Order: sequence, then C-alpha cells, then structure tokens
Amino acid sequence: TYKPTNQKIYFRGLDDPLKVTSITVEHGYLCWMWIEEAYEISDEDDFNMLNESIRGAIPPETRLFKQVTLTFNPWNEHHWLKKRFFDNPDDETLAMTTNYLCNEWLDDADRKEFETMKRNNPRRYCVAGLGDWGIVDGLIFENWEEKPFSVQEITALPGIRSAFGLDFGYTNDPAAFFCGLIDQRTKTIWVFDEIYKRGMSNEAIAEEVTRAGY
Repeated sequence: TYKPTNQKIYFRGLDDPLKVTSITVEHGYLCWMWIEEAYEISDEDDFNMLNESIRGAIPPETRLFKQVTLTFNPWNEHHWLKKRFFDNPDDETLAMTTNYLCNEWLDDADRKEFETMKRNNPRRYCVAGLGDWGIVDGLIFENWEEKPFSVQEITALPGIRSAFGLDFGYTNDPAAFFCGLIDQRTKTIWVFDEIYKRGMSNEAIAEEVTRAGY
C-alpha cells in the first residue's frame, strides 16, 4: 500500500483465475495488470477472464489508462500467445521481442553461459537466448513436421498399423492420450488425434476417450 494515496499493488497466483477476477479496490481504479511467466497460462480462456476484469469507466482527469503487460519466454511456437499477440495482433497490441544481447544487467559469467548454450544446445539457445519461438524441452523426436494428411489414405498403405497410447497425469503433467498410425518398416508415425488435459481422474479419462470414439 502506498500510504499517501492508499493505492495498492496486489500479488496473486493463477491457481484459480476466478479468485483473481473478484478483486475490487476501495480507492482509485484497478487498471494495470502485469502477468509474469504468462506462458504458464495454458488456457486462453483463463487469460480472457483476467483481461475482462479490467473494466469500468476511468475519469479523464485521473490521466490513467488500462493496460495488461505479459512477460514470458517463447517456449512453444504452438502456444496461444503467439497466435493471438504476434501472428494476429489487433490495433491495441504492442508485441516486443528482446534477448540477452540487449540485457545490460548481465555480467560476463551470464553471457558466457549463453555462449556455452549456443554451442551445446543450439535449440534452447534460439529460444532462451535469442527469443525465437520454438519447442525446447521434452522433445523425443525432432525430425517432424505439421501438414494435413488423410487417415484413410495412410491406412490403405501396406504395413500400416494403428496405435493408441495413454500417459496418465493429473496436476503438473496432463493425461495424454495418443492416436496415431505407424509404419515400423520406415519408422514413420502419423498423429491424427489426441486428448491432453489436467486434473482428470481415471474415470474422467475413460469417459473422455469413449466420448471421442475410441
């Protein structure tokens, strides 16, 4: 609390976005929000709830304005943050990318760490060092691409088998159900569907898989 004006800075976690949207202020206006590590918001709807909580008229004489700031590392090029703010920004969005080369607060040891990363882990260096969008951690296969294909056409090829797999998770790791086609001769995998959710009991997983038709 800034005592001369009774203005407050609130710190909140995002374990439950609904708790954050219910915040009200006794003095002044709730108009600025900063989300650190915004990449951890995996559901765009959770962000929308937060964004929509910054509402209400602000008298012009206050010279205040509404602003939401998100800071994060671009760990995954398929994240909704990239699509919304970098690929399809609206006229009220300012998207900026910085990297360690313009960070004046790094010392020689910090810079050396990035140079070592550049040699030993170039994929991570591109993301963590240069701020490029990518996928860094947890990759088993790197020689893959996204493109449309026909499940019917692939299954008609000789030697093709269907494959389904389930990796149980709950809190930190989601339950992951994989639906694919495999060619063991050429070591090729086609992924045509998936279920990927957190907080699901075994019964809920079974219901979700059945509802998807598998």
